[in-house]
Amino acid sequence: MAINLLKFVQEKLGLGDIKKVDPNTQQVNTDDETVREHRLTHATLTGVLTGLYNLARSEEGLHSIATMNGNFPTQIFAGKAPEVLARIGDYANRPEDVVRSRFDKISAESLAVIREQTAGPDETKKIRELVSSQRDFILPYLPAELQLGQLLDDNTLDDRTNKMEGPVSSLINKIAKGFSGSETPEEAQAKKDKNY
Repeated sequence: MAINLLKFVQEKLGLGDIKKVDPNTQQVNTDDETVREHRLTHATLTGVLTGLYNLARSEEGLHSIATMNGNFPTQIFAGKAPEVLARIGDYANRPEDVVRSRFDKISAESLAVIREQTAGPDETKKIRELVSSQRDFILPYLPAELQLGQLLDDNTLDDRTNKMEGPVSSLINKIAKGFSGSETPEEAQAKKDKNY
């Protein structure tokens, strides 16, 4: 069974607990005095992991995960990095320099854990399997206000069904996961070419 990167990185960096998004209201229920700090951690942690999940869908992205070493927002989100940082900043009511600092810290730790867990032969395949398995761990915590699915052209990331729990939601999520697969577009094309 794959590790839960969200929980692992959260605990390793001592970020404190984050709460799931309420699937009915699409809000994170926080009533403590540290709302801004909680929102910054919450949005940045889920944002980084969502970006890595999206990146792992291509061979180029997998290579990037294996080798990236700095300039994390641009490496993870390419030209959409300024928009992602702005959305996290708006969500947490924090300036860009604070958001970028937290983003870099969480990205570096997430990548270190991924590389540690996937070291050795077949590294790229292991990275894809590990990162692809994180979707169900990330989505219940991903704030809808960030609209990362819309930004990354993957509406399933913002879908309420992915944040719900229970037997019917689990069945729907399994069906969706079966259709999405964990192979890259390059592998799907190679498989298709091989069958012809």
